[in-house]
Amino acid sequence: VLARTMVRDLAEKDQAARAMSLMLACTSIAPMLAPLIGGQILWFAGWRAIFWVLAGAGVFAFVVAWAKLPETLRPEYRQPFALGS
Repeated sequence: VLARTMVRDLAEKDQAARAMSLMLACTSIAPMLAPLIGGQILWFAGWRAIFWVLAGAGVFAFVVAWAKLPETLRPEYRQPFALGS
């Protein structure tokens, strides 16, 4: 959801179409590669290691996103956060 929102905020028509098709390709390829990678982790380190690798990948992705991704919504469209609304 966030990737699509970022594409909407940052890209125009043709560039957005290219970005969305790349995201769709990645979404299609990931389920094919995941069992291969998981099988290799299972073979070398056991089934618990799969969860540790997933946790590490999640933490890594969070840190990179926190450090590197700027706010993509234009300032004129931003609204202050209010819990009541």
